[in-house]
Amino acid sequence: MGEGLLTEPWWPTEALAEATVGRPCRTRMGEASLLGECLLTEPKLRVESEYHIRMWSEIQRSFQSLCAEEKRPGLLATVPLAEIWLLPEQAEYLRRKLAGLYALEEGITAVSVGMAYHRDEIEAIPGEWTARIPPGSRWDDYSHAYAQLNNSLNRVSRALAEEYGGVAETATLEGMVEQVTHVSQYFPLCVSHRAVAEAAGLGWRGRHGLVVTPEYGPALRLATVFVPGRIESPRRQLPGCGTCRACIEVCPILDKGIGRSDPNAYREMCRRRIISLRLDDEVCGICVRRCWEITCGEQRQIR
Repeated sequence: MGEGLLTEPWWPTEALAEATVGRPCRTRMGEASLLGECLLTEPKLRVESEYHIRMWSEIQRSFQSLCAEEKRPGLLATVPLAEIWLLPEQAEYLRRKLAGLYALEEGITAVSVGMAYHRDEIEAIPGEWTARIPPGSRWDDYSHAYAQLNNSLNRVSRALAEEYGGVAETATLEGMVEQVTHVSQYFPLCVSHRAVAEAAGLGWRGRHGLVVTPEYGPALRLATVFVPGRIESPRRQLPGCGTCRACIEVCPILDKGIGRSDPNAYREMCRRRIISLRLDDEVCGICVRRCWEITCGEQRQIR
């Protein structure tokens, strides 16, 4: 689905702090207190905490084993379902999808699953803006990797869901970029993996609207697994974008989107650009490469 860029309205970073104060047009996934901590004695709290940490270690081991099978590096982070903010139509979609899990008193944990591109796949993207595919370009190597990575994520997320009794929300909705007439038509059909990843602390939201991680920049794809019970991942230290505007400087569409009153305007322009490129899959990646170069620098972990 166009690099996952189209599953929710895009809020430019300059407006994001203000927008999230009241969470306009978003719904919190409300549910009962997962463990009723205020009623638990201290020994029971300690036992519960140890169990949650142990569960994190187990799911992390399972994930790393699956990543090795797919020959892709990856990251995990978790967040209680109640702490995720979604568009109202996405929240309703998720309530239907998770109807069988909602009956569980211990609550639901969302596991954000990220798997990264290899370095040569990202370097196949042009390093500067271009309106068409340059002669001799390897750009389609990136589009092919996009499809391969989605397939890997789908296998991994389904395997984790099966192992832990959960429900997988797979990587993307394929083949729809030309079937919709406006980006907002995606919203009732899926959950924003970026919203989950951001809430879980897997990464921060960049000015391009993608989730950025210290290890791989935005050069990764996302899926989500919803599992019964509570799993606690360690909190990650995330530097954020700071004053960096590299993605805006390389992409005129992104530059035009900053400051627009309609937060969907950029995403719709991006959808139309993806159609016009006519790559083998629904991608562009110009901002991904530039952000990856800046974020990861010479310490890039992608191989």
